[in-house]
Amino acid sequence: MMNICIEAVDLILDAIYSIGERNELLSQFTIREPNSSIWSHGIGTEIYIRNQQDYLKALVFIKQNGASYLRKLPISEIRNKVTKFLTKNFWFIREGEFSRNPNISYKIQIPVEAKLNLANALLNSSLFKEDLNTFLYPFNSIQLENDLIFDNFFIINSQNLSFQHMNIDVRYSNEFDFLYYPSIRNENQNRKRVSTWIGIKAPTEEISRRTLYSILGAISLFEESNKRYCFNSLCEDSGCSYFSHQSSYTYRQTQDLTPSLYFKLKVKNELVIQLEHLSSLLKSNDKTSQRSISALTSFYKSWFEKDAEQYRTFCSCIEALIEDTRSKSSQKFRDLSKSYIPKFSETQLTDLLKIRGNIVHGKAPHLYDSENYDFYVEKYLSEPRSDLLEIVEKVLKTHIFQIQG
Repeated sequence: MMNICIEAVDLILDAIYSIGERNELLSQFTIREPNSSIWSHGIGTEIYIRNQQDYLKALVFIKQNGASYLRKLPISEIRNKVTKFLTKNFWFIREGEFSRNPNISYKIQIPVEAKLNLANALLNSSLFKEDLNTFLYPFNSIQLENDLIFDNFFIINSQNLSFQHMNIDVRYSNEFDFLYYPSIRNENQNRKRVSTWIGIKAPTEEISRRTLYSILGAISLFEESNKRYCFNSLCEDSGCSYFSHQSSYTYRQTQDLTPSLYFKLKVKNELVIQLEHLSSLLKSNDKTSQRSISALTSFYKSWFEKDAEQYRTFCSCIEALIEDTRSKSSQKFRDLSKSYIPKFSETQLTDLLKIRGNIVHGKAPHLYDSENYDFYVEKYLSEPRSDLLEIVEKVLKTHIFQIQG
């Protein structure tokens, strides 16, 4: 693995220069010894990228060879992480910083020992080691019968959450009250009461959010449709907090985590089997499991949508489960749907997909603009979106969770 880190360092250094045009600036920062105080003395410098493809080559190499979670992240976030690592550990290659040849990349100008030190820092960084945090999301729209604890996430009543659930030193417990968000006691402004916490073990907040969306997708899937889509004007659920380095508490606001629900989402004891299965899917890297996670995530996202956008996302829920959509995707959509809910004929499924085609190809910016919408209603005396939702619910419950009936 050290050899891979050395190669990664060479690729990074081959992409950066000490001088460049303003639009080529990668970062402007202060050189400090790693883990030193932000108040410690440092020297300012700048690094530039003259060829974005060279830096992209380094990012792709690290994504493919670094910690496994990197493969789930977009290249833009990996860029941020690699750049942050480089500026944080620039101390190791600082010698001669103000006598660099501006026409030559850092790769040629940095001595071998300094490269090895930087490679060792890379090997021990989060880019090559997967350190898990527990990310906490506060909810008032979720009602639990009993606490649910799995290997990679938990759903716990706020009265019962403790530092043991996060493997945090209990000596800090008096400083926090998990009945509220933010949970730190001396934070008196904008605190809100919390009824339920969803905690997710993940290496980054981005990945924890992806996991959260699939969990909420599963919970909402087993809620009654008329309650799932019954909204009010109040938004109760937003925010994220976590403890970094086992002690430092971080919290921030997020976008709404659920729509403004009139009825609370009830997580009953019968749902334990489905959530336990979801936990297994989240731990697996096989393509079938990942397709199921994608389908649940799409179902969650459709919750916030309306009209044509929601209709298209409903279709995406089923398409996500199809192994290969490069050819005959419509036929595969129909075959998968009919296998679980045969009451819809091939012709009726085709007519539902024609509406989707109108939306995708820009002919129906609103669902009711589709020339096939009224045709469907008149032919089947049924509303297309409602029929599609019925199909999606049945397919997801049966295909992913093996729920019959």
